[in-house]
Amino acid sequence: MPRRGDLLNAADRLWRGIARRDYAAIAAQLHENARIHWPHTGERLSATEYVVRQRLAGEREVHVLRVLVDDERIAVHATVDDRHVGAFYDLQQSRIAGGVEIWSYALRRVGVDRRGLGDVGELLGVDGAQSRTAVLEDDLLLALGELGAALLAAVAR
Repeated sequence: MPRRGDLLNAADRLWRGIARRDYAAIAAQLHENARIHWPHTGERLSATEYVVRQRLAGEREVHVLRVLVDDERIAVHATVDDRHVGAFYDLQQSRIAGGVEIWSYALRRVGVDRRGLGDVGELLGVDGAQSRTAVLEDDLLLALGELGAALLAAVAR
């Protein structure tokens, strides 16, 4: 059985590879039969498809905010440009065998700016005091944190 630090390193190396656009490093962290589920698009990507999607995404600003390890399961909270990502991975032989990555929608792409929700706020009927981006971001971070805790609790059973 791999050491606890080795398990952490699989996700850490994956996200470092994503940040550097190092596709060989990304591929090296994925088990050959790995499947990564993206619920936001309805896709289940093979290891090869996942690496190709990372390559097609181009240059992005990536920051890992938090990593949680529970034996052979890892949860990662990261930002990629202006999107938050909650990622949950199962490991096998110190490599990622499967997982789910939940990506938030990019705030800029739906009309959000630092003044508020803009067109989206009008569409939803939210007034200016309620529509501050900071509130939206706090709600998103809270939801990602709660989802991560619930998933870790579920897989620990």
